[in-house]
Amino acid sequence: MRYASEDDCGSPESAFLFCRFRLMDAWRKLGRRDEATDMFNDALQYRSRHGLFAEDVRLQTDQLCGNCSQTYSLVVLILLATRLLRNWEDRYWHD
Repeated sequence: MRYASEDDCGSPESAFLFCRFRLMDAWRKLGRRDEATDMFNDALQYRSRHGLFAEDVRLQTDQLCGNCSQTYSLVVLILLATRLLRNWEDRYWHD
């Protein structure tokens, strides 16, 4: 989530997908690769019928909302997918 507290617009009703992917990457860096991979596979359910991601997903309905397609979500998805594949990571990623 971008934020969890109520503000002038009310309580948050959606989760920012970019944050979800960054959490997966943090778990991967901490050695929690299996959990990150499971969450990654689960996150794929939020794709549109064209395979794209929106900016947010509504928490109650899993409906995509916000900008679609969202470049940040797509870029971090690709980055994380390559990092979760050991052979790619060992060959190309050094972080």
